[in-house]
Amino acid sequence: MSHPTSYATGYLEAADHAGIYVPHGYPEQTVDLGEIRMNYAVAGDPELPAMLLVPAQTESWWGYEAAMRLLSDRYQVYAVDLRGQGRSTWTPGPYGLNIFGGDLVRFIDRVVQRPVVVCGLSSGGVIAAWLSVAALGAAIPVGAAAGDRYTPIGMASIQE
Repeated sequence: MSHPTSYATGYLEAADHAGIYVPHGYPEQTVDLGEIRMNYAVAGDPELPAMLLVPAQTESWWGYEAAMRLLSDRYQVYAVDLRGQGRSTWTPGPYGLNIFGGDLVRFIDRVVQRPVVVCGLSSGGVIAAWLSVAALGAAIPVGAAAGDRYTPIGMASIQE
């Protein structure tokens, strides 16, 4: 069995495992963040406030498709695949809060380019909280969903 060249480096790109993907309701885009290429989708008018949706561990932006439809009349919604997830670069490691958070700081700087409300599911909520501290104003976390409960992290609410 022959493996793509990226197996030798430990990095996998979307093309190395293209057969596992199915079409989705929003066009996917990729941005080069230096060490990785991050896959993402966008919905909503660029004149609206920005919102970033961060998935849980082993999840993808695809889990946010229904939420993107609901939110895109009030926000320009960005949903990402973190490194090692979906069509973003799969690295050999390490995977951790500082690594994921640093990737998202670069994503916000290169793609969103303005203040952004950040929401996350499960570990994505932890990353949203990390961004609120580490990015010093670049992100405003509003909450994290854990199981069937909604746990507010900040003072803002998407229902306001």
